[in-house]
Amino acid sequence: MVDALQYAEKNMNKKDMNKKDLPGSFFPIENENQLIKLCVFEFSREKFCDVVEIITEDDFTDKRNALAFKVIKQLFDEPNETIDLYSVGKRLSEIPGFKENGINYLATLDNCGSINWIVNAKEIRRYSIRRQLSRELEKTEARNEDPQGESVETTLNNHLSRLDAIAERVFASTQGPKDFAEGIIKKREELRDRQQNPEKYQNEIIPAGYQVIDDQLDGGFRKGEFIVIGARPGTGKTTLGLNIAERLLFNSKIKDPVLFFSLEMNYNEIIDRGSASVCNVELSKIRTAKVKDEDYILWKDGIDRLKEINEKNSNKKIAIEERSDLKPTEIKARASRFKQQRGLSLIVIDYLQYIQNPGYKNKVDEISSISHELKDMAKKLSVPVVALAQLNRNPENRSDKTPGTADLRGSGSIEQDADIVMLIDRKDPQNPETDIIIKKCRNGKPGVVNLRFNGQYSRFEDLRA
Repeated sequence: MVDALQYAEKNMNKKDMNKKDLPGSFFPIENENQLIKLCVFEFSREKFCDVVEIITEDDFTDKRNALAFKVIKQLFDEPNETIDLYSVGKRLSEIPGFKENGINYLATLDNCGSINWIVNAKEIRRYSIRRQLSRELEKTEARNEDPQGESVETTLNNHLSRLDAIAERVFASTQGPKDFAEGIIKKREELRDRQQNPEKYQNEIIPAGYQVIDDQLDGGFRKGEFIVIGARPGTGKTTLGLNIAERLLFNSKIKDPVLFFSLEMNYNEIIDRGSASVCNVELSKIRTAKVKDEDYILWKDGIDRLKEINEKNSNKKIAIEERSDLKPTEIKARASRFKQQRGLSLIVIDYLQYIQNPGYKNKVDEISSISHELKDMAKKLSVPVVALAQLNRNPENRSDKTPGTADLRGSGSIEQDADIVMLIDRKDPQNPETDIIIKKCRNGKPGVVNLRFNGQYSRFEDLRA
């Protein structure tokens, strides 16, 4: 039982016990006492299962009650163990540092809360969240007054990220398991409705914009999917990521904007490539400022197309976040705020291995954590997330230089977390025909499709175009 005490000492917020710092109403000690008393005198496995869905020992303000709750959970998980005053009290007394007799402590708990298990648990959870919120505001205020070299953007992003974590718990669904047969019945009804009212579902699937890719993916990217596009440096991963965003921009069926995180290239480099692709002006002319009169005419045509989109839907844009030092929590916070303010159809990140997540022993563990965070973001925001990723040099050292998922640089977790893995294979830089290898696809068909790489206009094109 030493572990239980160490757990409590490590995880319980000792400031929560200081009632001088927070309003007394933040400490529902009556509900805590009553719940523990119900557990040891009137234990019900069914009711306790409901309680552990709502709270953990971290939610208690009194460390003794937190330890008691943890002991009850341990006994609950052990076969043939009864849960009563004697068994729980005996375990509590065995904890080094628990200075009271466990049985006596439990027997003398006040009996002044609700006799309803769920009411007590919900009150404990509600006040726990209020304490978390109060501490977070206090922490941010202290950091704001004494930033210690931290930028205001970092302070704000960290604050919003922690608020998102608190909000996630507040709004988390508490519904139980869903019925299999009922789901099949509803799916039939949904499919019939899709056929009769396709406009209601037109944003459920976000097309990649290339017919050959969308055919393999059974229509495109789905909400909540994590998509990885891997390539060696200089083979067009940024180009393909930006082209997908551009094609969404010009797709009249998609109403919401695209959020493009550029960690490698600066804003001007992205705009140079976008200008070449959208306006049909050679990239080399843009970079060297050797644009001719006929190019300006083409440029105006491209601008007119963009203006037409803006006139029809001023919210539909490609928004570019240009930062090279973003952490996963910052990306999640920015994307969450963006979606709340403007809506969101797709997130593109260029590129995964540039994201920083300090605190890990090695790069493999760091990349794994980043991959998990991006997958989690896709699910929680219900938006497809396309992460561009770099491949290692292994394909260059093989006789068959075709890349595979094992060549994703940094971690095998990328392949595990991804719903879709696409690899760009350009064996001959002089040959514009490019293989797009769809190695993994949860909702489609793996296979190889072909696009044409048109480097001078910074775009991939359908071979049929």
